[in-house]
Formats: sequence, structure tokens, C-alpha cells
Amino acid sequence: MFRKLFCAIVALALLNGCCTAEDVTALAFWTDSSERAEEMRSAAALWNEAHPDQALSISATVFQSDIIDDKMWTALHSGVLMPGMQQPDIADIDYAHFSRYVNPQIWLLCPLNRWIGAQPGTAYAAFTYGGICMGIPTGSGEMSAIYNAKALESAGIDAESIRTWEDFLAAGRLYHRETGCAFLAVDMDSYLVFLTLYQQLAAEDGAETGLYSRTLAFLTSLFDANIACIMPGGRSDSRSFREAFASGTAACTFLRRGRPAGWTGRYAPFPR
Repeated sequence: MFRKLFCAIVALALLNGCCTAEDVTALAFWTDSSERAEEMRSAAALWNEAHPDQALSISATVFQSDIIDDKMWTALHSGVLMPGMQQPDIADIDYAHFSRYVNPQIWLLCPLNRWIGAQPGTAYAAFTYGGICMGIPTGSGEMSAIYNAKALESAGIDAESIRTWEDFLAAGRLYHRETGCAFLAVDMDSYLVFLTLYQQLAAEDGAETGLYSRTLAFLTSLFDANIACIMPGGRSDSRSFREAFASGTAACTFLRRGRPAGWTGRYAPFPR
């Protein structure tokens, strides 16, 4: 069994209140995924069936991923309300941009503890500050390791045999010994590798104390052992990384479940 992990897209409740009309609560939702927009509409429909006296109306707007954060930041700081510029009630924000909305000087998001419980579970650890949960981890719900099967095979490694972290580390050491290249490419933009490790550590010990530093320490140990390298291009959809992955310069990374267009590598369950 492999633990399902949440991806770096987070659904955030913002400080504005929801508007109502004829006992229907209207919620504005911003996302960079048409699939997520449809999921939210479907969820609202199911809610309305079960709670006809507390009906919801979801107005979902889909933006390009590079635009949604800039638009949100502008809406929250402009002080101007105009069509298309009002801050949404719920929005998908990449984890890489999460901290700009939550820090000791500025709190732009609505605390969610009253809805999810006074002590959020470990899945919420990455979005909780000082015991206050400011976001809900959401997305595909599962991470996978993707390998260049041909590169691993040439180094005498069977990707399907990597089932635990011990297997993963052993494969990484062997790959570097046989090829002189790092095994794992660590993304510097989407934080998927970091979040995957962070969530698994949180699930294992159930404690937030020192979790961030322990995650960084583990990542550092991978670099020190030449098992990991900084992802060429910084992100998995960059041309630099695709070329490095195809050549075997980096033979593994972590991606959200579901094969991206153009990928020919082999997926395997994420090591537990």
C-alpha cells in the first residue's frame, strides 16, 4: 500500500464573505484547471441535492497558471472592485506562491480551523502556520515517481523493483556509480519533490516540530550522496529537463499522477 499524497495546488478560502441571493450562496472560484472547475461544480451539485435549504452556486473561472497568482495578488491589493477583479471566495494557488499570502506581517487568507477541526491532520501540515490552517491541499491526490526505464536498464536497475525508500536510495547510488549522473532531479519551481517528502515525514511521525528542517536535511543528504541534482530548467515541463531526462543525465523525478503529454518514461508507485 502506498500513501496517497496531495499535490502542490492548494484551495484557499479568502477573506471576503460569500454573497447570497434567495437563500443561494454564490461562491466565486478561480483555478488554472478546467477539470478542477468541473469538479467544483459537480461537488456543489451533490451538496445541493443533500442540502436543498443551503444551496450553493459556484462561478468558476479558469486562468492560465502563470496568470492566476498575479491576478489574485492584484485583486487583493488594488482596493478597487470592478467586474473580473473582485477577489474570489476560493482559489487554487500553487504552493510555491503560498507564503506570500501568509506571513507574520500580512494574513490575506481566511483561517480554516473552524471547518476542518482545531487540529488539522498531517495532510494539512504544509499549509498550517502557528497552529492555524490557511489552505486545503488538493489536486490529483497521488504522486508517482517517473523513471527513464531505458537509462535505468542500462545501469542494471529495474524501476518496478523500487518499492521503498531503501530501494530508491540503493538505486540512486548504483545509478551514479554506473553512469556518473545523478538519479533524481529536484524541481525548484513547483516544490513537488519537497512536498512529497514533507507529507510523508508528517504522516510517519504525526509531529510538525522540526518537520521542515528534517525535510531539507534529507534532501541535502541526497545531494551530498550525488543521488540528486537540481532539475535542469527548474521545472518538469521545461525543454532543458526533458532533454536531460531523455539522455539519462537525470533519470527520475516526482510528478502528479497522470502521464503528461509527451512523456515516454515509466511510472511506478511512489516509494513508501
